[in-house]
Amino acid sequence: MSILGMSSFSLFDYYQAMHWFRKCLDAQLSLLGMDHPSTVYTRDYLALICFYRGQLVEVRVLYEAITSTYCTANKVPVDEQAAFASYEPIATRTWHPKLYLSV
Repeated sequence: MSILGMSSFSLFDYYQAMHWFRKCLDAQLSLLGMDHPSTVYTRDYLALICFYRGQLVEVRVLYEAITSTYCTANKVPVDEQAAFASYEPIATRTWHPKLYLSV
């Protein structure tokens, strides 16, 4: 399902990409759990798609869940967790056709 989501994402079909990533996230949450790296990546791509679609409230909810999962898994003290609120999305560090500029 994530391959279908990535294909749609690379073709700028964000509606279809969101559909496939949501299905993938539901399956990953039930099979792998919230802490699994694949689940975190899927949630990150969903947040990126929501950002491109202008759904900023959902972006915030997804990134808060990602940050919470990271802080819990890495035993980050509560007083230091605010530093992760401005965390850079994982997906933005990868190549994206819309961001690629040819010379």
